[in-house]
Amino acid sequence: MEISDELFLFTIGCLTFGAIIYPFANQAEFDKIIAQAKLWAIILILLALVSTTIYLAIKAIKSIVFTLSIKPKIKPYKITKHRKTKDVLPRSLEIAEPIKNPKIEGHHNNENFSRSQETLVQAERKSVNIDLDEDKKFYRFGKLNEDEIRYLRNRKFEVQSYLNPFSNKREKFIFKTNGNEGSIHFLLTNLIFEFLKNKVKKIEAFETVKPDIVFENKNKKIAIEVETGKIIQKDINRLKEKAKSLEKNYSDWFFVVTDKNFSSRYKKFGKTFDKRSLKNALLRYV
Repeated sequence: MEISDELFLFTIGCLTFGAIIYPFANQAEFDKIIAQAKLWAIILILLALVSTTIYLAIKAIKSIVFTLSIKPKIKPYKITKHRKTKDVLPRSLEIAEPIKNPKIEGHHNNENFSRSQETLVQAERKSVNIDLDEDKKFYRFGKLNEDEIRYLRNRKFEVQSYLNPFSNKREKFIFKTNGNEGSIHFLLTNLIFEFLKNKVKKIEAFETVKPDIVFENKNKKIAIEVETGKIIQKDINRLKEKAKSLEKNYSDWFFVVTDKNFSSRYKKFGKTFDKRSLKNALLRYV
């Protein structure tokens, strides 16, 4: 029992006892007894009043403290960040190992759960077989599936659209240069190589001091130099030396410019074709 409850009972007792004594004290005939009874009755009533006041004060204080101590329990929002899983294909051409079926205790007899787990594991077990030539650096984007494209992009291949001079259509390619070669020079060189490879006896592509493409057909060894215009703008003497070397070492040779605006300048040093006349020029050699 709390102290406030005990005080309340004490107050009620004092008040009751004082209320009982006081009427009798007024009716008593003996003055001394009357005086003492009245005194005790008054004391008890005063004690009751004091204890009642204290009791009410304690109750009020407790109520205020209790009110201040109550804090609303609000659960904070829990923000869950979902990270999108990025599928990264293996950098080798090996088939990924299958994931074994995990054993989960407490669900061995649950047929529905087992089926769902089996479906999940089968999805995780899916392997990807990348059947690409590691040495090849040039592909048509539209002929690859999503897994192959992702694989090549992870190997630093870039994607670019380019006007194919042999189809007269803008096509999308995925490729990787050697780092020193510009993308336009790379694309046009590979498109020429692709166009000729099944039409001539022998063909080679070079990234060194040799011509960009050398092919053999009809007992002739022919060289092709793909030019972007940089050399004629920066080092014309080097271009002269290149023309002399081509004249000396090959049966025939010619320039192919990526920008038709340079055609007239390159023609001063040798036969020159731009993308508009390239296809017909090549067909004359095959």
